[in-house]
Amino acid sequence: MAFFAIASGSNVARIMGSQVDGFMTILIVVFLLFIGFSVISIIGAAKMHKGKKIGFVLFAIGSGLLGLLFLLGAAQQMSNLILGLITLGLVVGFATQLKHLR
Repeated sequence: MAFFAIASGSNVARIMGSQVDGFMTILIVVFLLFIGFSVISIIGAAKMHKGKKIGFVLFAIGSGLLGLLFLLGAAQQMSNLILGLITLGLVVGFATQLKHLR
């Protein structure tokens, strides 16, 4: 929203001024973290599909950190709490099936 307000040259852009630059930097860092954790989880899931235990480790790191981030944001939205619990539940669920991986 802040990006579009600046691009449109509206009154919001004049009011916010330089604060938008800091906000955009934080937003970009957060998006990169989410993308990084998601990629680690996907790589881990692919390795688990091939039957490798290292896949679970990668999946647990990526998904666990994503789940924790969702739970930290649970104070703002109920959907974050639900997503965090589902994500951490998947990690625990896959942990019970480690005996099938080599």
